[in-house]
Amino acid sequence: MAIVFILVVIKMVKFGGFFFVFFSPKFFSPFVILFFFRNKTPTKRILYYIMEENDDDDDDDQREGWSSSESLRKGDDDDDDDDERPRKGRRREVDDYHYVFSADCKPYMDWQSAALYQSWIDIGSPGEMTRLLSCTEEEYGRYENLEMMPTHKTPDFSHDDPSDAYSAYNLPGSIKHWTQSSNFTRRKWVVKLDADMILRKPFTVREIPAKIGVVAAGYYGYLSGVKNDMAAMFVGPAVRERLAQVGGWEIFARSDIVKAAPLWFEYTRKVRRDPRVWWPYKGTGDEFITKKAPRPWISEMYGYVFGVASAGLSHNVNNDVQMYAGSKPWNAKSANSFVIHYGLKMSKGTEYEWDKHFEYAKSETEKDKLKCGKENRRDLFPVCDLYSDDDRSIDKYERNRVELMRECVSKINRGILLARKRKCMPKGSSSSSSSSSSSSSSSSSYEDRNAAKTAEVEKTLVGGSSHRSSSVSVANMEDRSYKHARVTIGGGARVQQQQDAATNQLWKYAGILWTLTLFVLFYGFWPSRKTGGRTRRKAGHIRP
Repeated sequence: MAIVFILVVIKMVKFGGFFFVFFSPKFFSPFVILFFFRNKTPTKRILYYIMEENDDDDDDDQREGWSSSESLRKGDDDDDDDDERPRKGRRREVDDYHYVFSADCKPYMDWQSAALYQSWIDIGSPGEMTRLLSCTEEEYGRYENLEMMPTHKTPDFSHDDPSDAYSAYNLPGSIKHWTQSSNFTRRKWVVKLDADMILRKPFTVREIPAKIGVVAAGYYGYLSGVKNDMAAMFVGPAVRERLAQVGGWEIFARSDIVKAAPLWFEYTRKVRRDPRVWWPYKGTGDEFITKKAPRPWISEMYGYVFGVASAGLSHNVNNDVQMYAGSKPWNAKSANSFVIHYGLKMSKGTEYEWDKHFEYAKSETEKDKLKCGKENRRDLFPVCDLYSDDDRSIDKYERNRVELMRECVSKINRGILLARKRKCMPKGSSSSSSSSSSSSSSSSSYEDRNAAKTAEVEKTLVGGSSHRSSSVSVANMEDRSYKHARVTIGGGARVQQQQDAATNQLWKYAGILWTLTLFVLFYGFWPSRKTGGRTRRKAGHIRP
């Protein structure tokens, strides 16, 4: 009996609710289970994600081709659930991507990390995101924001050369460390971003072509050393044929980034330490080198270009995926870019000006936007006003430029507010009473001022806000995103980030319902129950 019971449970898990409907159509309970799998509610999505996100068998069948999930129907309308509904045995195509970026333990990087992470949540949390955190042991010992988001800890690589403190070593160093650890991804694609970026929609090789051996990347025209005599200083003729002026963001096939990471770090070291490319050499395209600071800051970018080409990889160069905040779009694609990069100064005439580098002039205490306590609260960043609709002298791309600036800074402020609330909210406090405004949860006077403006901004964002997040409160978004706040230690076991407590609880109740149904099924239909334990008499039999 016990063996039969176990086998039936296994079959139920495999076939969902249909098993009960076939064997016991008279009971109401089976129809409840069928409802879980048939209705078009978020509950159904959660159940599917549990079954499919943990199925890694399809991760090893990556093959030559531009798309890794060709059996899913193509569609550009994000509001159509059918286009991205998970099929049995595989996840959404946009979940085949693992987003990573490099950061350190300084407050200046923390608020950027918080903003990028929140933008990833707002576009629907596709795939996974991991912060590659590079700090010294002393810094880790006093660091307060380790659990802000999924994090892979690495050593500090900025002093790889004791005579040269170069923080950009942390990017190739942490990528190499991650790819060689047990925390390395099982996703098909790896998307590398910079911390000072804001995601607007999920990356996909359906729209940004990449494949094994071909990396998709953004165009960076100032890397003039790719085309002049500088390239010959580091790589041979065969490798130079594969060089490209690229950087910022990349989409790698999983196997390709494993090959490229060690060479990326190696060539970064070579370029940074080679006096031939130091000041006064002008062939690097770096306009900021001086006699006092002779080494090119963009050495890491050349390390990437030379290293990836030396690994045998080429590039699909794309100029429409990324848009610099403050720059004017040149076509409809760039105006609806996948990501905003805020590495340059933004301005609107004489009435508005903001640059993330303004933070350099502040103290470490002033830079810390996430410190708890009323006395530590910092003003958020200023948001520019849009052009008046009545002003017909402004062309559409200039309007797009200002809209992108407004969207970018408002999303940075949103990420800071939510990260601060997750960190500082008392344990066990309820957040269900928040209003639908994404910033109404702030209680301090300065947060109220900025929250009102952020709420107004989010109503007017152009193409950047996810339809999922436009009508939910800060608190609800916070509760939904807190499941991602896990930390993995370099070399440790993988953390199943997508199986949060709420989902496990749902499975628990479903299991209880299945067990009760089985009990009723066997109790009500077992032969001994129907005959009361006595032998059934044949028709016409007369008791003696």
